[in-house]
Amino acid sequence: MFRNMVLAKREILRKIRFPYFWINFCTIFVMAATLMIFLNLAFKRYKWSNRQVMGFLFGGLAIFYLVYGLVEGRSMQNVLSVLTVTECMVISIFLGFMENIYRGKLHRFEYREVLKDISEQVILIRDKHELFQKLVYTISDTLDVSFAGICVIEDKKLVRKDFAGSTDAIPKTVNLTDIQCDSLRKKGITFEKEVRSVFPGLSERTGFFPILHQGSSTAILLIGEKRDGNPVPKEDNDLLSIIANQTALSLENIDFIEETKILTRKVAESETRNQYVEELEERNQIQKDLLEKLKSTQAQLVQSEKMSSLGQLVAGIAHELNNPISFIYANMKEMQNYIDILTKKEKVDKDEFQYIREDVQKLIIESMEGSNRVKAIVENLRNFSRIDEGEFTQTDIHKGIDSALLLLTKEAGERIRFHKEYGDIPEVLCIPGHLNQVFMNLLLNGVQAIQGEGNIWIKTNLDKSWVIIKIRDDGKGIEETELNKIFDPFYSTKPVGEGTGLGLSISYGIVEKHNGSILVESEAGKGTTFTIKIPAEKGKSDE
Repeated sequence: MFRNMVLAKREILRKIRFPYFWINFCTIFVMAATLMIFLNLAFKRYKWSNRQVMGFLFGGLAIFYLVYGLVEGRSMQNVLSVLTVTECMVISIFLGFMENIYRGKLHRFEYREVLKDISEQVILIRDKHELFQKLVYTISDTLDVSFAGICVIEDKKLVRKDFAGSTDAIPKTVNLTDIQCDSLRKKGITFEKEVRSVFPGLSERTGFFPILHQGSSTAILLIGEKRDGNPVPKEDNDLLSIIANQTALSLENIDFIEETKILTRKVAESETRNQYVEELEERNQIQKDLLEKLKSTQAQLVQSEKMSSLGQLVAGIAHELNNPISFIYANMKEMQNYIDILTKKEKVDKDEFQYIREDVQKLIIESMEGSNRVKAIVENLRNFSRIDEGEFTQTDIHKGIDSALLLLTKEAGERIRFHKEYGDIPEVLCIPGHLNQVFMNLLLNGVQAIQGEGNIWIKTNLDKSWVIIKIRDDGKGIEETELNKIFDPFYSTKPVGEGTGLGLSISYGIVEKHNGSILVESEAGKGTTFTIKIPAEKGKSDE
């Protein structure tokens, strides 16, 4: 054995004297270093999971094995060179692909943050010119559009104000006819048509967003197409509409502040203080009306998100309604045939009449069953939306959850099993339609988080003076770094274009309005649990 070790040592010393040994050694070192650098980027920059890394390594080994089979029989130096080039090509392709995805996500995140900031800032600006400039330049830079601008309706003229970008289709001033002026101010169904008639040179892809004051348009936000020629996506148009509404509130606030300054100066200079006090009270009422409008805008966001959830389920609901309706239609058609037979015949055979009578009775019974099915589906939809109940009322939480589960039947299909563990809980004082939307948002998120087959557990129980609702799924889960952001407005873990990022934010606000709380626990790859705590009696808790 000692002799073999001596011989091995001599062989190694002999080989390291040759240049090809060091060339091969450096080649192997470069391959290993390149792989380690790529894996470090995959984990830290691109947030790869262990499964993705293992898939890449197995795929890489398969490619190496294939390439090795093609160059087998050549010198070791040639084989290592080919494998090194192959590794660099594969890693370069993956790096390019992953960097594009990463930059797309980063751009989308920055874009949403900018829109969120501008929506919060416009309400604080106290100067119209500053407000318009901030608005158009931020939108132009964020959306990368050809132009963004504001036109104000003054008397019977449409005046071009602040613009970012350039367009020759919008002159500085346009005289309006009485009909055009009324159509633009009323924001009716002919609003866009009238704007295009005033500016005939605008592209079909230009977007128009009215800025309303006391129910009529005082200004128009115009957004051109993107610089690459594509139109602004619908999701961005929805956000721009919300920003336009908040801009309108800011304009009303600026007008209110200016009028209040003038009124205050009058009070200081005038001896008839009582008259101006009444005017101040009137202005205070206007301020309250502005607050109500803001609340109304928030309510519209809640309703918009509810309609978005129902929109994803409409195909399933249509299918559920279509079956009994088609069944009833077929029965009515058969009964019409019997009526035609009896009408055409002067005399009907007794046996034939008996057969028709029995069959008609069956058709009536079956049609009533189909009608009851349609009634049950419509009743379930009404229970979910509770559009006739906008005030706090004593409500059975379980009925709301069951309504949401029934609406999700088509979306979940047979791949997802729902497990209900309902405890003995009292009725809760709440706004039923709002809480039902929270249940729908959380359950729908759970369904969409499960790829393939999975489970969703719904558990309720009473803990002292709290009603606890837990909704748990075994889907893909949420990364720990994202958990503290999921309730932020416009933040979403879904791909770009899928959802507005408002669902969980709205749900959080609804639960807070009920003096409750909503918590989330999640582990990537294992699932997510949402825990909702609602006071058994509104406004009371043990904490």
